[in-house]
Amino acid sequence: ICLEPHCILSAASILQDVNPDLDPCDDFYAYTCSNWIDNHVLPDAKSKVSVESLAKDRIKQRLNQILSHSNPLEKSLSSSSSLPRPDRIVDSQIFTKLTDFYGACMDEDTLDKRGIKPLYDQFRHIQGLLPASYLKQATLDPPFVQSLTEAMSHLGKQHIWALFEIRVVPDPHNPAKTALSLWQGEVGLPSRDYYDDPDVFSTYTKVVTELLELVFQKDTTGEFGWKSWSPVATARRILEFEKKLAQAKYHDDTIAVGTNRDGLNNGIIYERWSLEKLHATAPNVNWTLYVESMLPRGVPMPDDVLVPLPRFITSLSEDVLGSTNSRTLQTYLVWRTLWKYLDTLGEEFLAPRRKLEAKLNGVEARAKPERWETCLSHVDSSIGFLMGRYFVLSSLDSTSKTEAEGLASTIVTAFVDSLQGLSWVDDKTRKEMISKVQSMNYQLGYPSSFPDTQSAISLAEFYSSVNVKKDDFFGNVQSANEWAVKRQWAQLGKPVHNGVWDVNPQDVDATYSRKKNKAIVPAGMLQPPFYDSQGPDYLNYGSLGWVIGQTMLHGFDLTGRQYNKEGALGQWWSNHSMSEFNNRTRCFVQQYSNFTLKGPQEDIHQVDGERTLDSNLADNGGLAEAYSAWNTRFSQGRNNAHLPGLVNWSVEQLFFINFSRMKCSKSTPESDVRELRTSESAPDRWRVNGPLINSREFSKAFQCAVGTPMNPHAKCDMW
Repeated sequence: ICLEPHCILSAASILQDVNPDLDPCDDFYAYTCSNWIDNHVLPDAKSKVSVESLAKDRIKQRLNQILSHSNPLEKSLSSSSSLPRPDRIVDSQIFTKLTDFYGACMDEDTLDKRGIKPLYDQFRHIQGLLPASYLKQATLDPPFVQSLTEAMSHLGKQHIWALFEIRVVPDPHNPAKTALSLWQGEVGLPSRDYYDDPDVFSTYTKVVTELLELVFQKDTTGEFGWKSWSPVATARRILEFEKKLAQAKYHDDTIAVGTNRDGLNNGIIYERWSLEKLHATAPNVNWTLYVESMLPRGVPMPDDVLVPLPRFITSLSEDVLGSTNSRTLQTYLVWRTLWKYLDTLGEEFLAPRRKLEAKLNGVEARAKPERWETCLSHVDSSIGFLMGRYFVLSSLDSTSKTEAEGLASTIVTAFVDSLQGLSWVDDKTRKEMISKVQSMNYQLGYPSSFPDTQSAISLAEFYSSVNVKKDDFFGNVQSANEWAVKRQWAQLGKPVHNGVWDVNPQDVDATYSRKKNKAIVPAGMLQPPFYDSQGPDYLNYGSLGWVIGQTMLHGFDLTGRQYNKEGALGQWWSNHSMSEFNNRTRCFVQQYSNFTLKGPQEDIHQVDGERTLDSNLADNGGLAEAYSAWNTRFSQGRNNAHLPGLVNWSVEQLFFINFSRMKCSKSTPESDVRELRTSESAPDRWRVNGPLINSREFSKAFQCAVGTPMNPHAKCDMW
């Protein structure tokens, strides 16, 4: 029995969370999480707390401490003779950039005094390009098309995707190179369902009206002509347009995940359109002019654009822009700009938005989130690798990273062994699958290039174009947005570098890139409760092991299996193996579609087994491979010391208990419904119970009789 302090803390945490009076074979999530739920209170401003969110909160507290004090490395850097002097100087400079950004956001007095004024240049630009004089002109009139195009590129350069977004992505047919890809733009509500929800849409309308009233009132000189405008009528105009845009945006969202209504694979189709075809299909925008204006100097003009959602382009042109005049577009672009920069404008502009968030999430509208959390979020999204440097240097030791990499390698081995024994996969496909998993690039902790977060000079070069002033929060956010878009477009046509990260080291979110066949587990996940390098294997494999396993399995889910080991899109499975795979996916779709949760009025909502299929396949496979990898190490007599006070549970049972505990959460019914409508994962209860219902190892460990809720006669199995 381990009596070290970290073992005692782990044991105490498990004893505090689990309710031994409940039957684990009835509802395992309740068994492991009901006490946790009872022991946690929802703050007024939050709609959900979870083991994951509390881990994020601890990281935020740590980062807030770092940003609120002097450079934590300053003393060690100045006294260290092993570091070159330029590195010390640059480290001081980038830390100042970090704290200036944060400090400008925290200066609420200055933000309140400036109010809406920082946005006036943006409004002038939009009105100059789309004046009301175009009101009666056809939307295909050349001057109008050019003006709309210039307005869209002006906003696009600031990461405002009002109508559509063009991204630079690895070409799915040639993943070594990048290409342009045309996607839907942003709208104000999180899913199509909310536009048809009278209660939510009414609240949203009131919020838009209230914000417009504020903006119009502050046009005291009459420069923008808003003094005579009705906020109510303008809000109605904006939302009628946005509702049409939302209908186009969500017109065929199943295409994006490559499934039909039976949950079977249709194949992801990225149509490759020439700019001429794009012009012919959507003549409301001058696409050549748009791309030319977005390209940084020296980047060659592309010949074509990838279009994964062609019906959106048609609907945008015919149903949205084809029936819209200049005044509506001008007003809508002003609105999207206001909404994008709301956090930079002061408290009177933030209060209305909280009413919408309260309605969507079931929280108190009067509850004001901590400003430091808002500012930390902006720093994280704008210059997050800078913050990641100081988090990693203060929170991650090399031993944890090395041992976690070893854990990942055992799960890869377990999956290869699993593939060797699959009867439904033919030998040719099996060989390719094994090659893909063995070629998968696992990166844990932090990036070592583009940028190298261990190098102050690398970070300084990376963010050199982001201009930060300690008294200009709006300018800082705008500069960071412009830098991010320019940096992305500068990669067009260039080779894809596998060392680039899409998440920050301090994030608590593992990701898998299908087009790069790369899995990333950031340093934020190499911390308790997910991982303890000194803890027993059965806990680490139940938590971090599952995370790594399910991240890896995304390379073989409904969407991921269509990409080969190089990240190229195509059919590399045999027809036989593909048919067998599809037969098994039907089971998961039907099973998860029968899972439910209660809404605010005790109404029953069903999980969407089709939309969550990729996540469900990865969750189930990840658990199976994590358990298999741990069981192999256990048989070898590795680190599996018992913890004090837990002798009534076997190590096998504790593996599953720790897996379940990582998904313990408490939330409002409104938040549950929002997640159900928008998330590509099942609710937490079913991310736990779903894989366990299908796990024979779980039923054996807890001796659940066949026919009990956690061990039904019918199970789904893939890997």
